[in-house]
Amino acid sequence: MVWTKESATQKNLLNGLLLCTGGSSVLLLFVLAIMAAADWITWGVFGAAVSGLIAGNIIGQATAFFTSDTYKPTQDIVNQIFAWLFLSVVQKMKKLYHQKLEFTYETL
Repeated sequence: MVWTKESATQKNLLNGLLLCTGGSSVLLLFVLAIMAAADWITWGVFGAAVSGLIAGNIIGQATAFFTSDTYKPTQDIVNQIFAWLFLSVVQKMKKLYHQKLEFTYETL
């Protein structure tokens, strides 16, 4: 269960989620290691679980990083979209009013 303050930002929520998923992964690995040591499961199954948990945590963190609006990759994409929209509106105005309006992506 993830506990945060009422005024938590998205970054705080993602950090809390990371703590919970990482903690549950470590706990699961501990239980699986005990099961493998007791010969309830094979060490191959333990290895498969380890690799699956590592891959799942990496995929989850990468997804959070590249889709959250608190991190730079998504902010850059949003800024490019707004710049493109602004330039397209200016170009339409140039055509509509036949005025010389000079804006480029670099001047924004």
